Amino acid sequence: MSEINVYDNSRKFIFSNWTNEDFVGTWGGVQTLIKAGETKEFEMSLAYHFTKHLVDRELQKQGKAHLAGVPEERKPLEEKTIAELVAGQDSPALATLKAQIKAEVLAAEEKKTSKKSKKEKKEEVKESDPSETKEFEDANK
Repeated sequence: MSEINVYDNSRKFIFSNWTNEDFVGTWGGVQTLIKAGETKEFEMSLAYHFTKHLVDRELQKQGKAHLAGVPEERKPLEEKTIAELVAGQDSPALATLKAQIKAEVLAAEEKKTSKKSKKEKKEEVKESDPSETKEFEDANK
């Protein structure tokens, strides 16, 4: 994330708190809570500001506060934290949501297949066990 002289707040960004700790960003005296693991959309100036402070916090926690001004140290953390929303591209939040939905659908289909298999097995048992058939019941009345 390079230093920006002019912010274009018509551009929207996704801010992801990828850490396991809540983050409180402050802008103009207003605090914004971004919970651990949460992703939110912000205008450019807020997204850049919050990213700077989240990255600073994480570098300090890693014992690298003295490297906060080194772009090579910041870049990997910034790339995990901020992404611009671009028309025609999924945001990281949407991509994550799609992946979660896909996993849930696959799990539901697998569960349905598993239930179907159990039902088919019961049918096979009925077919192979004469005591399970209607003819057997009728003959033994």
